[in-house]
Amino acid sequence: MKIKSFILIYCLLLTIISCQKSEHENKIPIEDQVQTFEKSDKISITNDLGEAINNAQLLLEVNEKSIWTNASTTGEIIVPKEWVSNARITIKAPNYMTLTLNDQLPSLKKISLKKVPSLPTLNLSGTVSGFDIKDKDGYIDFALITESFTKNTLTQLDFNKIISPLTENISVAGYSIPLPQNIYLPKQKESYFITLVLQKLNFIVNFSDYGQKKLSALSGRFPFKKVLSEVQNKKPYYELVNLFEMKSTSEVSFDFNSINLSKDIQLNKVNSPEKKLITAPNYNSDQVMIALNCLKTDSSIAPLDIKKVNSGETVELKSQAGNNLLFAGIIKNKADFESSNENMERISVVILPWQTNLSYQFLSTTENPKFLGKNEFSFDLPKTSSQIQDIGMKIVLSETKTTTNRDGKSVDYKIPFWEYYTPSWTSKIILPETNQLVAKKYQLEVSFLAKKADNSRKNKFYSVSWSYENQIDTASHISKSATHF
Repeated sequence: MKIKSFILIYCLLLTIISCQKSEHENKIPIEDQVQTFEKSDKISITNDLGEAINNAQLLLEVNEKSIWTNASTTGEIIVPKEWVSNARITIKAPNYMTLTLNDQLPSLKKISLKKVPSLPTLNLSGTVSGFDIKDKDGYIDFALITESFTKNTLTQLDFNKIISPLTENISVAGYSIPLPQNIYLPKQKESYFITLVLQKLNFIVNFSDYGQKKLSALSGRFPFKKVLSEVQNKKPYYELVNLFEMKSTSEVSFDFNSINLSKDIQLNKVNSPEKKLITAPNYNSDQVMIALNCLKTDSSIAPLDIKKVNSGETVELKSQAGNNLLFAGIIKNKADFESSNENMERISVVILPWQTNLSYQFLSTTENPKFLGKNEFSFDLPKTSSQIQDIGMKIVLSETKTTTNRDGKSVDYKIPFWEYYTPSWTSKIILPETNQLVAKKYQLEVSFLAKKADNSRKNKFYSVSWSYENQIDTASHISKSATHF
């Protein structure tokens, strides 16, 4: 469904926007590097609630040796005496995602592991109120409900959490139409030869566990007949982006403690005359650019407007007063937008604070990673310039599991179980042999991270210590691709 695909790309931007070298030109000469760090005696291993993980293990790879160290009953790991400089470490624990950090100094004091998610078997139903419905006005009003976008969702891009693969049928003029469970349609009437009544009584959001949750409702509308006509004429869905009008984003926090719980989300109404102008760089005719204006708060991202922008074109984006606004741009190949190939997940994104006459450029999109066998993968590196500095890679390995929809159709879910971080780009990695890749379906995603280059630091002393959390927070440029094997 093209409308579904558009909403997916729209939310993909929101997921990425939570964050804020050319290989030869931006690297600091080895002789100018200074290791300034305080060595830790021990590392506390916790989960995302701050609770100690007492069955964690640390693997240190140094001088062609593999040294395993077990956590104490309080979740503390004594730093091995052999770890005195940059080395690759891996931390693992049962039921938690394995974490590998390449070129890591022995300066860590705490590491938090994420739980391996399970298939989402718990669900919450609810409604969305506050729509300004005008029957037969020519527009379809809708809301998309997801878990709120935060820094923790950066680069994960789990499409199943954005557009639910599970569907529910609504009846329109005697026809049964499947819609994603997490879409909500308020009752509305439109004319199409006859009067059509459209309504989806509830949204459903799926969770894998109970606990504190935060949901976002993205509301908008589109011209019914115009979009329907364009879809019937097989117009590429990225050409429909500017027909969609985003109205508001609302959030609700709650304690999810029962499947009998139901939530109503009240839409915010924001009317502002403020506008932002953005000009697209010149890009290839076989690519598409989409621009997004967002309001960033301490805990979430609120979208304000989205537009497709042609090469060299200037467009106007809805905005509001304040300095906490972010611009996000996305470049994607046209063929990838329309392809049903599961490997076509190449995307390049830039995220920057707004400023007058904002100037920016993208990392190039890359070919998908290649699985070379066993635990080895190779990567096509992005093309960049001296204005953009390589700050590392994030790699996520997931198992693809299959469940059955209510209508009996098979649905694939991505279950991430391994994260791998590097402080600089590399064309090949071999995963530590801590998790054997058996005969299952897997997906590997790679995100090349970069930021605007600080050329004033060239040939100056600096610390080579790095933080994988800070790496994500400071990224302003991302080029992402994935492969299935």
